[in-house]
Amino acid sequence: MQEESPRSPGRLARFQIALTLAAAAVILVAAWRTWGGRAVDQDLRTLRYAPDWKERANAALRLGRGKRREAVPGLFTALADKSLRVKKNSLWALKELTGQPWGLEEDECRAWWERNRADFLAGRSTPDLPRPAPPPAHAGEPWLQVQLGLGAPPSASPEAPRPSIVARVTLRNRTQAQLTLATRPVEAYDALEFLPGGRFVSVAEPDAPLSYVEVSAEVVEAGGRTVELPQSASAAGLALAPGAEFVLEFELPVPQGWTRLRARLLPALALLQKGDELGTEPLAAPAMEWRPPAPPAPVPPADGGSAARRPG
Repeated sequence: MQEESPRSPGRLARFQIALTLAAAAVILVAAWRTWGGRAVDQDLRTLRYAPDWKERANAALRLGRGKRREAVPGLFTALADKSLRVKKNSLWALKELTGQPWGLEEDECRAWWERNRADFLAGRSTPDLPRPAPPPAHAGEPWLQVQLGLGAPPSASPEAPRPSIVARVTLRNRTQAQLTLATRPVEAYDALEFLPGGRFVSVAEPDAPLSYVEVSAEVVEAGGRTVELPQSASAAGLALAPGAEFVLEFELPVPQGWTRLRARLLPALALLQKGDELGTEPLAAPAMEWRPPAPPAPVPPADGGSAARRPG
């Protein structure tokens, strides 16, 4: 069998095809990196400057999914965001990008970042933060009593076109010692993605104690459409004297023409400290429903609606 010459047309054609494919691959990789870099830059601008906290929270989520190391400094900056939800999504993104068990202890996070920034951005290995085991649930009677209630705000007016409902979460110390909700959330935070219409989907469920309280309200409008109204507040560091209680209020603006509102506490664990003892308890309370008050019935005239004629 005659060996094909290096200069034969067939071999040259195959070489040209391979060279073309390699060049196309290089162009595609460069384009992908350019597009990915622009997407990261856009999300970092949104995370820092967008006026709507839901847009900032979604930007943090996209940065975590993008697996781009250059997003990490901007996510650290977002830990100072005034929205707890933006902080939580940023922490989730930092966990995805660094593999570290970030919590809300910003000093510890930033100290690790300052020590390891150059190695991390260069792709070199970095030391892991310690991963403390979550404390077990305590035995015996619950330490914390949780109640959820609904009511109208003090300044509400029956004639208001867009009334508000207030959800009140009451935390009561059932023990004979001071009870503290720990200031250090442990291990993990859930992340939420916000969809049009105010609805949200959970990206990562919480799997460790949290030190915040979150209420989700489902509002059903007259047309049957359901709108989600998530609200959250931090209870970190809350100290309750024996028998004392603390009330967290969440104002829920309801749309015009609403027919029903159902509020519930989102599943979470409270990390509690009583003296030297640590324990966890679920933050749970029965869901509450609220319906708009029925319009008052018309008051009939005093004479029954008709005036009887008197004989002249």
